[in-house]
Amino acid sequence: MTSQISARHSFWLLFAAWAVLVATALFTRPLLPVDETRYVGVAWEMWARGDFLVPFKNGAPYSDKPPLLFWMMQAGWWLFGVNEIWPRLVAPLIGLGCLGLTALLARRLWPDRLTAAVLAPWLLFGCVFVAGFGTLTQFDLLIVFCTLLGMLGLLRAATGLGTGWLIVGVAIGLGLLSKGPVILVHVLPAALLGHFWVDRARLKGWVCWYGGTLAALLLGALIALAWALPAAQAGGEAYRNAIFWGQTAERVVDSFAHKAPFWW
Repeated sequence: MTSQISARHSFWLLFAAWAVLVATALFTRPLLPVDETRYVGVAWEMWARGDFLVPFKNGAPYSDKPPLLFWMMQAGWWLFGVNEIWPRLVAPLIGLGCLGLTALLARRLWPDRLTAAVLAPWLLFGCVFVAGFGTLTQFDLLIVFCTLLGMLGLLRAATGLGTGWLIVGVAIGLGLLSKGPVILVHVLPAALLGHFWVDRARLKGWVCWYGGTLAALLLGALIALAWALPAAQAGGEAYRNAIFWGQTAERVVDSFAHKAPFWW
């Protein structure tokens, strides 16, 4: 009982630290160019046009990023009215969700050690990179959230529960709508290497495991295509080529942005 009270106290302290960090950012700086102003501008242009299928920037289809973050901004505007505060709260709220998922992940990995679930989100929150990006209106924490959700789904599937694959599929689909196929780089290795870490006694067989992996991939692809296919039709040929090739394979083969040496 005492340990549960201590854990609850720790989580409230973590929430207070997160709130102080977010409030400090809101009251001490504006939206920062280039990324924050661009992403909020894209969301605003979609809102002003009444087009929630194809992102736009300066009157032209914007293919650099999928629409999930923009949709989240617009959902808040729909609920609370158009304002500057809500878009700046989206990423911090996603970051708060990441802290919660990290605690759940630690609890599932070490069910007999409550301290793991208490300390893990503090360790994540204490990372300079996470704390720095925690108040920036960008896509990075959204892909982290989807990755953590996918890992929780894999752990659930590893106990023999088929609903775990549903969670993995949703995580992949949301990840594709967040930042594209990069979500597969984070989630797929853990699934494909299940032979090395899953307790096979709790499974019905490896055919079921890898069949579940394939089913999750298909579900994720269907979620993404439910947006991409009509968006490609509405956005025109150049936009269609960009979202299906230019922003995926071309970034890997011959990156037009964030160039780095081959070993990167």
